[in-house]
Amino acid sequence: MTKEDHLLIILMEECSELAEACNKVAIRASKALRFGLREVQPEQDKANAERITDELNDLLGVIDMCLDLGLFPELSETAIEIKKKKVELFLSLSAENGRLN
Repeated sequence: MTKEDHLLIILMEECSELAEACNKVAIRASKALRFGLREVQPEQDKANAERITDELNDLLGVIDMCLDLGLFPELSETAIEIKKKKVELFLSLSAENGRLN
């Protein structure tokens, strides 16, 4: 196995872990609406937001390693800004429909 192979496997694992964390977030989001975002679940030492941040840090670390090794082209700041604008547009539409304060 090459270093490239190894990093691609880790990238897959981190994305899978993030997807699992996102599924848990859906459950936590409903609880956050009832109990607040800073809730620390029983038998946990961190709030939900901190646990998700841990997963994001893991994923971003592996992405950085893959970029450093040249496995992917550099990330596009333009594409990132386009995505942000798209999200802002949908937030505005949601507000216009009375679903967002």
